[in-house]
Amino acid sequence: MQKRDSPAGTPLAIAALNVNIRFTSTLTPEDENLVVPAVLKAFTNVLDLLPIAYAITIDTSDAHVYVHSKTERASALGRPVQTRAGLTLPPVGT
Repeated sequence: MQKRDSPAGTPLAIAALNVNIRFTSTLTPEDENLVVPAVLKAFTNVLDLLPIAYAITIDTSDAHVYVHSKTERASALGRPVQTRAGLTLPPVGT
């Protein structure tokens, strides 16, 4: 876990966070393979707006695997990050 000071001088902890989301589908395997690319695209469209690295893996019931990842860090975006508390943090590494 990294620590750095916020603009107000309060130490902030920055840690890697893994989130696993599982869906149970009632679709047929054929329908899953038609729907999954659209679901993957919808998720990536939202996540690409955020200055985070992420990986998405979707396994279908017939063993097809769909994967997408983005490893770009917030510092590579060259813009500050706004927190929910209203703090503006400089890009990581600056």
